[in-house]
Amino acid sequence: MAALDVQTCTVRPFRASSVSSFVNGLTVFGNTLYIAGEFQSVAGQQRLRFAALNATTGALLPWVANADRIGRAVAVSPDGSRVAIGGDFFAVNGQASHSIAVVNGSSGANVRNYPVGFIHQNSVTKGLHSSGNTFYGANEGSGGGVFDGRFAIDWTTLEQKWRDNCLGATQAVLEYQGTLYSANHAHDCSSNGAFQDGRRSFFIAQRTDNAAILGWNPLGNDGTGEGIGPRALTVATGTSTGRPYLWAGGEFTLINGTGQQGLTRFSATDTGNPPIPVVTAQATSSNSIQVRFRTVVDPDDSVLTYRVYRNGSSTPIWTGQADSVWWKRPQVTFVDTAVSVGSSYSYRVTASDGTNTSGLSLAVSAQATAATNNYPARVRADDPQFYWQYDGTTGIWVQDKSAAATKTDGLSGIAENGLGHATDGAFAGDTSGSAGFDDVDDYVWEDNYAPAPTTYTIETWFKTTTTTGGKIVGYGNGRPRTDTGATRNSGSYDRHIYMDNSGRLTFGVYTGSPVTLRTAASYNNGAWHHVVATQGTNGMRLYVDGALLGQNTTTAAQPYWGVWRVGGDNLSGWPDRPSSDFFGGQIDETAIYGSALSAQQVQNHYAPVPDAVAPSAPTGVTAAGSGTSASVSWAAATDNVGVTGYAVYRGTSPGFTANASSRIAQVTGTSYTDAGLAPGGYYYKVTASDAAGNTSAASGASNLVTVAAATDSTAPSVPTGLSTSVNQSTVTINWAASTDNVGVTGYSVYRGTTSGFPVDATNRIADATGTSFTDSGVGTGTWFYKVTARDAAENVSGASAAASATVTSSPGTPISVQVPPTDDAMVFQIAPSTNYGNDTQVSARGSGGSPTESFLRFTLPAAPAGHTLSGATLSTRTSTDPAAGSGDTFTFAVVTGTWTEAGVTWANRPTAAGATLGTFSGATATNSPYSSALSIGAVQPLLGQTVSVRLAGNGSDNVRLWSSEAATTAYRPVLTLTYTPIG
Repeated sequence: MAALDVQTCTVRPFRASSVSSFVNGLTVFGNTLYIAGEFQSVAGQQRLRFAALNATTGALLPWVANADRIGRAVAVSPDGSRVAIGGDFFAVNGQASHSIAVVNGSSGANVRNYPVGFIHQNSVTKGLHSSGNTFYGANEGSGGGVFDGRFAIDWTTLEQKWRDNCLGATQAVLEYQGTLYSANHAHDCSSNGAFQDGRRSFFIAQRTDNAAILGWNPLGNDGTGEGIGPRALTVATGTSTGRPYLWAGGEFTLINGTGQQGLTRFSATDTGNPPIPVVTAQATSSNSIQVRFRTVVDPDDSVLTYRVYRNGSSTPIWTGQADSVWWKRPQVTFVDTAVSVGSSYSYRVTASDGTNTSGLSLAVSAQATAATNNYPARVRADDPQFYWQYDGTTGIWVQDKSAAATKTDGLSGIAENGLGHATDGAFAGDTSGSAGFDDVDDYVWEDNYAPAPTTYTIETWFKTTTTTGGKIVGYGNGRPRTDTGATRNSGSYDRHIYMDNSGRLTFGVYTGSPVTLRTAASYNNGAWHHVVATQGTNGMRLYVDGALLGQNTTTAAQPYWGVWRVGGDNLSGWPDRPSSDFFGGQIDETAIYGSALSAQQVQNHYAPVPDAVAPSAPTGVTAAGSGTSASVSWAAATDNVGVTGYAVYRGTSPGFTANASSRIAQVTGTSYTDAGLAPGGYYYKVTASDAAGNTSAASGASNLVTVAAATDSTAPSVPTGLSTSVNQSTVTINWAASTDNVGVTGYSVYRGTTSGFPVDATNRIADATGTSFTDSGVGTGTWFYKVTARDAAENVSGASAAASATVTSSPGTPISVQVPPTDDAMVFQIAPSTNYGNDTQVSARGSGGSPTESFLRFTLPAAPAGHTLSGATLSTRTSTDPAAGSGDTFTFAVVTGTWTEAGVTWANRPTAAGATLGTFSGATATNSPYSSALSIGAVQPLLGQTVSVRLAGNGSDNVRLWSSEAATTAYRPVLTLTYTPIG
């Protein structure tokens, strides 16, 4: 042993004489150094495995705590009166105490012994750490049933506060600011309600009050030597930064995938952005939109803050926090109730750790629908814990659609082993399909490992012709391995519904032996069937197709931790066990409730009493005109169940028929504004509808609303701020926009040879809709330009002040014109109805993931007189998106067909391809410029026309480019056309 001054890197005068063997651990309190090891004497005196020395001189002190086997760790209470010792021993000072003991700080006499059983006889204590009124221990064991985890003991009472029984030996523990850090190779913390067996976690952080494991998750490896990763931990403050660092030493050779052998440190500074959430949006039959996403995993933080943005707003519509650990990722569902029927809404989401924020998710959209009393609405109304519809749109993520209000702890499913998807669903009007199970090994589970419930309802639909049975839904402690993903069926399992080989159903719980309810009939006839099982204070109930088929008074079931599984799990030991534990057939609409549904609730889910009563006809319909709009209002209708919406109709006579051809709107409130009316006279009628689709008679007609034709005689304001720039023989003119009482529709540009030239048809050179114009092929000399503005009524403003431009280059030199796109937008096959016209990026991918295309529209100028096209280059720039670059080849081609930037989607995109204009490849860097030389022969016939161009890929790697909505003008796409003189 030696004492080092870490500031000066010098050896202090401390000397410890004649320590007979290894020292494995030590700690200093005041001027006393306590040591643990394999020695049997110090300074010629007997000291068996533990000793105390003067920390300045190294002289042996009269403290004696002799142990019969190896000592490994020492910790001292805050007042120094007690010392905890740890190691392999079974006796201290001749008294039985295994692995740990507490002795007097001055004499070493036993204060508290912990005989075998408190710690398993095959486990040893490798590390101890004292902080405040608690000391913590780190243990290692070998064989079955051993203790590999951590414990906390109160210094005052010397009683255990908590322990965790994670498997994977712990080498060291360290408390810092309320968090306990440990060096270990934990691979199974199921006993602590955390991750299941599989990959090794070499560093763990947990709460000091209850041992809950946190999300801090640096990655390490086994390393060299014994191959158990890290062995030691300490916190030190950087001399230059003044910041704390957690240092770790051990056998590892990698940290977070980077070479780092034997020694590393972790900073308290959080520099990494959380991942971008993957989001979906769906309108529900509850007149709301669910915005759903699984929490993302940040290796530094257990709780993240999520923000939902609607319709491109920079202000979030919702902000909330949710747990985020790598072994459990709850689903967050924001329920947007502030929606109008028929309106579409787009959403994007970010995740933040408080310091760093992810990028915005891809925009997702949904169109709000009216409330109806369909099957999903009835399920949500009874408050399920989760509700899986198996729509097959999000890969292995089976979305939880249970939320009637915003929730941050949703239980989404995880599909394993290639779960199939069928197009038909369980109930009429079900367009989401169902899950297809293969009778071999596929299943769905949820990752919220929790104590088995005592009160619950299992509900699902199934369809099968199997003769090998299988488990349909059940609770169990089996979760797939975290390293290989291999299936691990449950060792504890009950609260399940299964089918035997004959098609009969069994609902069972385990109370020391199986307790079951079994149907008399078989249900493997290829039809959809509804099954519900409940257990609560009134016992067990089993319903099939709405009918109660069995019941008893059993309220107990086996206590254990587990998860819900659908489609298969262990059935060993259960009566009428089928040939297969895994179900073969279709399963749909699975819901789990934290209550026992009543017989009426079950019947209402299966076959609700139909509502055949229509609402009353709306009354008091009035209309008030204002300009080209009419505001229509009416008194609310009544209904035996409830009015869910209204339809508004418009006609030109009071006796018009209210039908589909005259319907102009569907709303949920009692008013509507009809805007953009042409001149004429109008009447309005209204009908009411309910959730069952019953529609009232039409109301009486409203009063007449007359919209008069407007006369506009006011001219726009005179354009101002005229400026020019000259490039060889090309003059670019810019000006400030004019204003008008209705709206400016365009401008006319005039050219003359003197500043006072009058504007007329003889010197008008162009009409423009924007506030700039490029005059190409201008002869040498000084020219003057003026601009007028016009509106839709052909009112023309006065001419602007003149702006001059001097051209010194002959028009015989080449002329280049830059043409930006007037419109651009990308479309995704995976989101066929979503428009991305306002996105700052365009993108393309040929295959893999989701094919993507982009469309750009250019208005190509005709060649100047005496010139011909000699070059065409399309310049683009990759975006800052980390996945923007691509090594694939992409094609620009002409397409025909109508589209708009605000309306184009994958479903309605133009698909009639024309000539190929050019290709580009090698755009591998992000935020970098790239250009593509286009075919002159292909572009030449298009001059003087408005042309649509499609960007498409031929591979599976996407490219992302800045669009014309990019904030930086220089990053936007631009087409450069070069014309040279003929001859």
